[in-house]
Amino acid sequence: DPSCCFVLELVNVYLSGLIYLFTEMAEPPPEATAMEGVDEAAAESLPPQQFSLPLLQLIRTAQSQNGIKHGDYMRYRHHCRSKLQSLYKVLKFQHGRTKYTKRKIEGPTVTDVRFMHIPLFSAERSWAYAMELKKDIENRMDLRKRKHLIKRLAKAHHWASEVSRLAAERGDTKSILESEAYAAWMHGNLLLEKETDWELALANYMRAKKLFDELAKVVPLDQQTMCLQMVEEMEPGIRYCNYQISRKGGAVPDASELLAMADQEGRRGLDLLQSKLSALAQEAQAQQAASTSYLEWQGTQYPVRTERVKLALHQANEFRSQLERVMETEEGSGLEARLALYDRMINAYNEAKSHVRNALKASTASEGDAAHEELSGLELAIQGAVLERSVERTRLLVADAKIRFDAGLERVALGKRAKEKDKYARAEDVVRILEVLARNHQDLADLGAKLGGKRGEALHDVYAAQVSAVQAQRCYYVAQAFLAGEKPLEAYALFGRCGERIKAAQEQLKGSSGGAAAAAELADLSKQLVAYKAVAHAEHFAGSLKSQEVVQQGVGGMSLTDAQPAAPASGPQYLLDNLDTWESFAGQSGAKAPRLFKAPFSMQSIPTRPIMLDTASNYLEYPPLEHRVKRAEKKSVLSSLWSWGSTKK
Repeated sequence: DPSCCFVLELVNVYLSGLIYLFTEMAEPPPEATAMEGVDEAAAESLPPQQFSLPLLQLIRTAQSQNGIKHGDYMRYRHHCRSKLQSLYKVLKFQHGRTKYTKRKIEGPTVTDVRFMHIPLFSAERSWAYAMELKKDIENRMDLRKRKHLIKRLAKAHHWASEVSRLAAERGDTKSILESEAYAAWMHGNLLLEKETDWELALANYMRAKKLFDELAKVVPLDQQTMCLQMVEEMEPGIRYCNYQISRKGGAVPDASELLAMADQEGRRGLDLLQSKLSALAQEAQAQQAASTSYLEWQGTQYPVRTERVKLALHQANEFRSQLERVMETEEGSGLEARLALYDRMINAYNEAKSHVRNALKASTASEGDAAHEELSGLELAIQGAVLERSVERTRLLVADAKIRFDAGLERVALGKRAKEKDKYARAEDVVRILEVLARNHQDLADLGAKLGGKRGEALHDVYAAQVSAVQAQRCYYVAQAFLAGEKPLEAYALFGRCGERIKAAQEQLKGSSGGAAAAAELADLSKQLVAYKAVAHAEHFAGSLKSQEVVQQGVGGMSLTDAQPAAPASGPQYLLDNLDTWESFAGQSGAKAPRLFKAPFSMQSIPTRPIMLDTASNYLEYPPLEHRVKRAEKKSVLSSLWSWGSTKK
């Protein structure tokens, strides 16, 4: 049919047009193809991304949390198996669903640092299995498991070598050296169990020890402890290898020869190792210089490397800046706000000091090492900062107490009454605060003696002079307390002692730095001292005159014949009860009798005789008395029947 042919031809043309259209849309333009080629070339030209593998931190954390502390290697092996399963699943690196298909991790495959965790925990699983077998051999003497033990250690060495290979391709310098040290240590364990090549085993142990020793010098303190622990764990194996070599009559090779023997490339590999170690040291120094902050105290900068200490010192500096801003405003006149900021600042310094002390306890460095000396110096500097802030805080309290004490003296001199809202300070309050200030100064002087050197001597001399100045002020206010307590003689003596202390303190302050303010304060105090010393002298003289007048009046008023005033209403008084009063108890002639003592004497209670309890009778054994007791005669039944009815006379 012509109509049908026409329709079929139209459909064919329509389909051809659609196919051409989709083909044109699918093919990219030549410009886009060229741009993609440029992007791929640029991506290939970029250097591969480097990852940081904290190998020791990973395995030590896993071991401490999963049974190695208690020698439970089976638990740790199961943990490594679970860890590998989760890594395979998360990284989508399974080996097929139905049929096992081996997939090897290569350098380009490592797009995440967790790819390097797979061979690491595979090595740890094989090592844990080997240690479990070794424990069974030692406990049960099952020598058949020894071949299995060696196979598992060989597997662990294989996976450790894979970690080293991947770290060399995609890891940084620190990761490369850690993985090489780990692989050398695992190879030494394998050769030690094989007992075939003692020199090669010793060479691998020495290579691992060299790497861990060098790493301990450049890593942070928490990782430094892990490196030194690995070195300690290798020491028994090194001694055993030396013993076996000397037992066979051979000489132990030199350290350089052992390091070259452990490296596959020989001397060239040893030079490469030294270059890696120097590069790591330079990188660590650059990182420490970028991340290390400093605490400046007494003209010396102390490096701060621990993050917790940095945070605490940063908080202390923030409180310091807040205190300076408060002092500049009108609110700075309030004592409570400044004291609160000082307290928070001192607490922050104490927190930093506790973190430094914990780091010092956790460090395995000896007293002569640089790391130990650095932490010890930082601890002394923070302690000095704490004491200096305490001195500033106490001086605020002393100044406030002195102002309130002087206001109280002025009120007494003008004869005004004290109001309820007025808070005057007593001399005892000032003395107590000055004692705290003297203690703080003495602690700083002792810290200078502990610091040693010229800086320590200068610090000790400065604060020893400050202690003398504070003691002179304390003596002055103690004298004021005695003067207020109506003891002018003691106050006069203490004012004289205060003058001597002021002269001695001024002599010490002449040669010390920063003693001008204290010397000026002592000069003002000496002027007040002269005035109050005269006041104490006058009050003592007036008191002595008054007592003489009282004695004269009392003695002159005594008489044996004159009438005496009537006794108080409470009753008659007697001489024996009033020996300290100027009163005559002789009585009048022809009147009442003399009142020397009361007769008869008043009744007094006296202690009664104690009750005696015969408690010893409970422990006495009395003799038997049965032989003195009359016994009843025994009668039979018949005799009792015959005697029934009869009367015994």
